Parts: sequence; C-alpha cells; structure tokens
Amino acid sequence: MNKMYIAYGSNLNLEQMRYRCPHATVLGTSELKDYRLIFRRSYLSIEKSEGDSVPVLLWEITPTDEKSLDRYEGYPRFYRKETVTVELEGKPVKAMVYIMDERFPLEGPSFSYYSTVTQGYKDCGFDPSVVREAAERDEGHTITPELQRQIFAIRDTGLTNMLDAAEVKRLAKGRGYTALIKLINSDPGAYARFILYGDPS
Repeated sequence: MNKMYIAYGSNLNLEQMRYRCPHATVLGTSELKDYRLIFRRSYLSIEKSEGDSVPVLLWEITPTDEKSLDRYEGYPRFYRKETVTVELEGKPVKAMVYIMDERFPLEGPSFSYYSTVTQGYKDCGFDPSVVREAAERDEGHTITPELQRQIFAIRDTGLTNMLDAAEVKRLAKGRGYTALIKLINSDPGAYARFILYGDPS
C-alpha cells in the first residue's frame, strides 16, 4: 500500500530521489510546524522547536520505495520513523518522516551532502538559508585568523576550487598547513560555511 512521505533533506533533491525511488511521485510542498532542522552525524534531522517550521516536500511512495529509503536512511539503527500531520492543498494529512536518534551528536555536514541538500532546496523553491542555519547549530570550530590566513593563501594560488576538500588538503600539506588539514578532517561543516558564506564562527 502506498503512503505519504515527508522529505526535508537530501530527498528534496529531485535527481537523487528519481534514482533512489523511481516509483515515487511528488504531491506538493508543505511546512512542518513546530520543528526545526539540525545536523546529527553530519546528516540532516529535525527536532521539535515551538514556533519554528521546516519546509518539506511530500511524496507518494510505494512499498518498494520505502524499503529503498529504509536502507538509505539507516533505519532503524540511525533514523526512526514517525507519523506527523502537515497540510496539503489546505487539508491536514498524515505522512511518514525519518528522524535521527537523539543519541547522535550535533555535527556539521560534509561538502557533498551540504551541496546535495542545498540543491534540493533550490529544486523545491525553498530558501536554502535554513540549511546554513542548521549547520551553524553544530558544536564546531571557530575559523581563527591563522586558519583564515591559510585558507586565503590556498585560494589565492588559483590552483583549486576551494570546495574540493581533497585538493585543498593536498595543497595545504605541501605548505605545512596542519591546522587547515585538521579543520577539514574534523569539522568540514565549519570549513564549508566559511568558504560559502565567510562565516568564521
């Protein structure tokens, strides 16, 4: 039996969802009220937060699609399933949503995952700034003046796209920038926010 599924993370990305769940159909966009986005283990989740809201995309999925999503989401080890109520075309409907287990810590996203989620928000016409705000809730690093100096030195060479983490680390290694390498390895979300938005916090 088909069911409604709420996407708020990488499954907003239409291209990836077509590959992952080829039988799924978009029903429309909505808003999950009194929740907010957070990153746990570098992946998006949601948590209750009165007065906040999360933009979501509603899908109709088949049992085969749901099995594929279960594998992708790491159900039940990492994500559990809950049923929540949202509005679709002005009417309340019940839909399934994945929420990560709260025992996992807040942790910023990887470059590739952040890019995938941000593209999904653009695909759906959502404001991607809410993803950035969620990433800023992690327990991450501050980009110190010394780290900024190292980042700008790599950038000014013009030898790489600064979101190509592997190449940035290779160039940093050649210059002895151990602090920059450590940052990228331990908190890629903080590094990505600085590169994309100039946010050092």
